[in-house]
Amino acid sequence: MTPFSLRIFVAEVDPDGLRIVERANWNGKALVFPRAARAQPSVATRPEHQQTGVQLLLGPREGRA
Repeated sequence: MTPFSLRIFVAEVDPDGLRIVERANWNGKALVFPRAARAQPSVATRPEHQQTGVQLLLGPREGRA
């Protein structure tokens, strides 16, 4: 494996909220946010949702503990 750098951008005040992750020399982005934040306008309207990338939904599914 070749070492690489990651850039993590905390898009909101809460570091456990929306984070945008970019890897050096890679065109995609990873959006990391709590599952409950998926429908919030601050997450749902991000331009990254229109681009190629990966979404990691963290936390329990709705309706489950």
